[in-house]
Amino acid sequence: MKSGNLKKYAFLFAIALIGTAAITSQILLIREIINVFAGNELLYGLTIFLWLILYSSGSGLLGRFGDKLKNKFIAFITLQSLVAVLLPIEIFFSRIIKNLFGITLGATVDLSTTIFIIVLLLAPITLILGFQFALASLLLSETFQKESSQISRVYIFEALGSILGGLILAYLLIFFLNAFQIAAVLAVLISISFKAIGWSLSKKNIIFLGSGILIIALLLFASASYLNFYSAQQSWKNYHLVETTDSPYGRISITEDQGAHSIFENGGLVFSTADQLGNEEVAHLSLLLHPGPQDILLIGGGASGITDEILKYPIRSLDYVELDYKIIELAKKFARINPKVNIYTIDGVKYIQDTAKKYDLIIINLPDPSTTQINRFYTLEFFKKCKDRLAKGGILTLNLETSEAYLGRELKLLNQSIFKTLSHAFTHAVIIPGNFNYFFGSESKLVENRNALLRRWEERKIQTKYFRSDTLYYLLWPDKIKYVEEAVSFKDSTPLNTELKPISYYFELLIWASYFFSPLKNFFYALMKINFPYFLLILIAIFTVIKLISLKLRRITLPTIIALLGFTGMCVQLIIIYTFQSLYGYVYQTIGLLTTAFMAGLAMGSFLIYRQYDQIRDPSQMLKRILWLLLFNIAMIFILLKTFPLPLASFLVSLPIGAAFPLAVKIHEKYKPEIGSLAGILYGSDLLGGALAAIVTTILFIPIFGILSTFGVAITLALAAVVISYS
Repeated sequence: MKSGNLKKYAFLFAIALIGTAAITSQILLIREIINVFAGNELLYGLTIFLWLILYSSGSGLLGRFGDKLKNKFIAFITLQSLVAVLLPIEIFFSRIIKNLFGITLGATVDLSTTIFIIVLLLAPITLILGFQFALASLLLSETFQKESSQISRVYIFEALGSILGGLILAYLLIFFLNAFQIAAVLAVLISISFKAIGWSLSKKNIIFLGSGILIIALLLFASASYLNFYSAQQSWKNYHLVETTDSPYGRISITEDQGAHSIFENGGLVFSTADQLGNEEVAHLSLLLHPGPQDILLIGGGASGITDEILKYPIRSLDYVELDYKIIELAKKFARINPKVNIYTIDGVKYIQDTAKKYDLIIINLPDPSTTQINRFYTLEFFKKCKDRLAKGGILTLNLETSEAYLGRELKLLNQSIFKTLSHAFTHAVIIPGNFNYFFGSESKLVENRNALLRRWEERKIQTKYFRSDTLYYLLWPDKIKYVEEAVSFKDSTPLNTELKPISYYFELLIWASYFFSPLKNFFYALMKINFPYFLLILIAIFTVIKLISLKLRRITLPTIIALLGFTGMCVQLIIIYTFQSLYGYVYQTIGLLTTAFMAGLAMGSFLIYRQYDQIRDPSQMLKRILWLLLFNIAMIFILLKTFPLPLASFLVSLPIGAAFPLAVKIHEKYKPEIGSLAGILYGSDLLGGALAAIVTTILFIPIFGILSTFGVAITLALAAVVISYS
């Protein structure tokens, strides 16, 4: 191989590693942050938002200094070395950060502290990776060919690195390696890159640096198991941590206290073997309203001991569905699961869709709907699917957080919405208060009479430790029942929780915000009052003003268009992911496939323009046609949403966005001829748009406006990009 080609390929490999490092760091650090805060949907959106903002700052702000650096090559190598070293340090730091801030385990952290900690964890590596994009564009330009097309080449190879890194991580590494081992694998790739660059340039110091990074990577890999458990122990300070492991769905930790074991996933309690009272209440209240259940389906939380309580009844079968197979594996080590239980490690929504079996009782034993993933089990559509799986006289039951003495406004909103949704799915719906509010839905009339239910319980003669006749007598006290019924009684204005408008996880945000003395809760209430048509009119007015300004100040035209495309792309991608979860259930690898398809579209679109970059005579006209293509694709996906192949939808949305980027570079270079500054501004604009979409779509558009109206926002923004392009 010629030395010139070797040098080119070595540089391109190093650039691809920017994308690989970015996607790897993003996945690993976001998982760590989720474990720190055990968060709701706001946390997910906020973390992605801050990641992209910081990445954008690294590209847009720091990228301006790239042109002024005397030795850009040394700067690039130094930054990539820092990435290899920083990632394991940040992983470790994320696990001890609560101790450093004096935050006790299980404490709810206010928003300002949450933002500060997330920025502290993300800033070092995101700023470096963003700056590397601008530096890489400069290096290619100075080393091979001094022209703006090198920015497009960096864009393409960074996307390819993200695709390969995401696929390998989602489909392979995450199943077998812990976070420190994955960081070590990334460091090995960086060391290989340094050796390749060193050989191509005949620079021994770069080869030696690669050898040094390799030694560090091997030492890290060798000590990864110890580091993983030791750092996890520090995050569970004052708890006896027995075991911790990662699964595709999160980190599972097991603690022990006086012989009782508790299993946590992503920092939240899944179950405790010590909670005999809770297990008895869930099992026996759930079964109380059915006169003689035979076939029972339990969705979630079955390894805690609740299955033992259910098996005290003369039933024919008990099927238990749990998404995360690792929970079952660990539960079998520390808790006994009766062999009579049929265990299915599959998404509960998918199981309900695929099974033909009829059940007398379906028990949804899951946390409250604080995320889009869990919310799927509380929607009108899912309740109706459960109804189709119930035998004659069958009952669906679920439970929600409550307060025995007083239900605040936020808890009422959540309970009212779910109760109204259940009442729309079933002919009969009732509620019984306990440590949770227990909801029951059925097509047959349900027994609500206190004396009849007490008699049924006593006739069953079930042996229990805590749940007894006097307990039930208290739970069914008429005044208690009346208070809860009045609290959860719904109005015409009470929103249904549906797949297309998942409002309940928004109510969980209100509950979280109510823990703090801050204007945050009032802000969330104000968002609920936004009228969608008025919002669209305001949006149109804003972009009309931007259009008029761009006629006078033309250098803002392209950054504005790229920011709009970044926003639109992220917005539609989130819609596609949520739609996929609603239609097919949560399958981690397939969600990864949607992200890969999106990145592939970006890379392909950019490549198609790059290959004819020098032959394009009128890039402005071509950009207009591509923006019209994006608008058409989004409208087509909107019309065919539930029948359109969703991976293809991701690809078709990102394809024109990827093509628009190199065209914007070609047009905008007359305003910003410096390669580093040009790359930083346009790439930073793209990331900024995506960052805003990540948080606004998650906490406002989808839960408040609904998926269909959110498509309306995306179409409006795409149309705004078209109109602004005619400046």
